[in-house]
Amino acid sequence: MGKQIRHCGWNRDHVLRLFRRDKGRYLDREVHADVVIDGRVRFLKNKLMHFTFASMEQFLKKMDRYTGWAAGDRGRHTKKVRWRHLALRPAFRFFRQYILQLGFLDGTEGLILCLLASYSVFLKYAKLYERLKNKP
Repeated sequence: MGKQIRHCGWNRDHVLRLFRRDKGRYLDREVHADVVIDGRVRFLKNKLMHFTFASMEQFLKKMDRYTGWAAGDRGRHTKKVRWRHLALRPAFRFFRQYILQLGFLDGTEGLILCLLASYSVFLKYAKLYERLKNKP
């Protein structure tokens, strides 16, 4: 949205971006798979600017893909979706990012991002609910 996000939990997101292929491997997950490194990990001295989306339309398409993948990953551990998954987990995500991680300091963009993050949690569990309900 044309503004650097300094809060919402994004400012402390340490993601491994560069590694030798023969020294690392991804965990078996469809989305947000962590990399396991054989050896030492170091950090860049400067921040890497990461522009995650160019438009809201692009972001929503990406969210649709990611929540489908996340539902598949979550389905390995969650055998029944309950009301708390659909109501409390999204609410807690919003509270954590907007209040505890100071997302409100990012202004309107912070509010939008925190609401979208909580909605993505809801979508993940709604998609998992649908999968489990339609399972033969």
